[in-house]
Order: sequence, then C-alpha cells, then structure tokens
Amino acid sequence: MQSLPYGSFQNWLGREAPSGEGVIVPSPLGHTTVLKVEKRVAGYLSLVDSHDALEDFDRMVLSYGADVCAI
Repeated sequence: MQSLPYGSFQNWLGREAPSGEGVIVPSPLGHTTVLKVEKRVAGYLSLVDSHDALEDFDRMVLSYGADVCAI
C-alpha cells in the first residue's frame, strides 16, 4: 500500500478524471470510474491493479460497485 502512486492519482484526477457515468478509464492506480449522486460527482471508485487489460469480472465490479457506493 505504501508504494501506491497517490500523488500521481491526485494529479491525474485534476487532468483526466472520468466524468461520464459508467465510464471506466485507466488511471495511475489501475482503473477508475466516477461515482455520481444526483447528477454530481461524489467521488471515484478505483480497482487497484497493475494489469493493463480489464477483465469482464473487473468491469462488473467497477460498474455495479459504483452504483452501490453512490446509493
């Protein structure tokens, strides 16, 4: 956990954070999606992973996880 690039992730959020609901993009931590509540960005959900390719299960976890977290 100590070696995760939190600073790079914060900088990335300022430049390239996803804004569309359901959009999953590569990020410095792995893959990230936006959490929207009442049409506003409430936060981000990231799958911390070093793999470049996103598997179907990982995509489902991020998609449904973002919905659950937004509730």
